[in-house]
Amino acid sequence: TANKGEMRFLVDGAQKFTINDAGIAITGEATATGFTGTLDGILGSGAAAAATVTTLAAGGDVTVANGYGMVVGHTAQTTINTVVPEVQILGTSSSTDASLGIVAFAAGNTGGARIRLFKSNGALATPGTAITSGHTEGEILFGGDDGTDLANISAKIKVTAAGTVQDNIIPGNIDIHTTNASGSSVSALFIDHAQKIYNRVDDAGFYTGGGDDVRLWFNGTHTYLDMADGAGSIYLRSGSDIRLTNHDGTKTYAQFAEDGASTLYHNNAVKLATASGGVA
Repeated sequence: TANKGEMRFLVDGAQKFTINDAGIAITGEATATGFTGTLDGILGSGAAAAATVTTLAAGGDVTVANGYGMVVGHTAQTTINTVVPEVQILGTSSSTDASLGIVAFAAGNTGGARIRLFKSNGALATPGTAITSGHTEGEILFGGDDGTDLANISAKIKVTAAGTVQDNIIPGNIDIHTTNASGSSVSALFIDHAQKIYNRVDDAGFYTGGGDDVRLWFNGTHTYLDMADGAGSIYLRSGSDIRLTNHDGTKTYAQFAEDGASTLYHNNAVKLATASGGVA
């Protein structure tokens, strides 16, 4: 059928294809066989159709214009952590439709699949403007529904540039945060670009053993090494001497030599030492 300024195609009385001054409207599925060329604005409607919302090039890339997004598994985007990410996978099963699979099929040890998070200070899609120390290169956030929304995170992994950024060299820090019972995101483990590992939370510390048997921790004033009752003994092992000194090693408190004397000091002076025949 045709009206003034409009042409309609119907199947069994149902309108399926319409051409008018606003463009082309398709109801139902559209299948293209042997397609060549480019389709622009294929997801546009109203004012959005004036811009290239989505471009599909035969044998080429699918592009989505800046300011628009893509949703898999639903008809609309949702707010996550107070923002609306432009690419979303929404589903009802963590093992299938709410998951992302990336697989590298390649013979030999050629490397597996990768996720790349990068940061540039340049204009959109224009690399060449360097980041500087302290700039965040990427974050992975973990969170859930608190009964109201999806606004809050329970943990995150954050990577920042550090030191001196130069051509082909970008030193980096890794910061792992967990959210405590008060709702504050706290740095639980920090690895700097010199490969030093930190836990900066007082009264937390490092635990090991199947039942938290050993704890090394700092209470804000003193450092403790605790062993749980019934967890056994503490062994200090060395292939040579064992020495107890001050923080910079300039004063010795005690020294225990392999196949030799055990020596006690007072103000860095020897006061008592064992010998093969007893105490010297």
